[in-house]
Amino acid sequence: MTLSKNKNVLVTADQELTLCFYVPLDYAVPFLAGFGFDKIHAGHIANMKKIKYYDPVLMLAHFDNNIHAHVSRANKHKVKHLPRKSPTD
Repeated sequence: MTLSKNKNVLVTADQELTLCFYVPLDYAVPFLAGFGFDKIHAGHIANMKKIKYYDPVLMLAHFDNNIHAHVSRANKHKVKHLPRKSPTD
């Protein structure tokens, strides 16, 4: 997500979708929740259905194409049920 003075621009990691909205990210999450999105970090929302596994050591949610996003301590309960990265990976 890129922040500007007047608006938030949300671009998906695969750049398939770009949304421009004039509300804080916290206000956008309830509208996107119906599509499977949730907040996982102060500046990251993720489609929870697209997370392949969670690395609890590095606190990263991993997606396809070697894309990852940080998960905050406050939001790790949202991903702790997901498959974990094995220590040998």
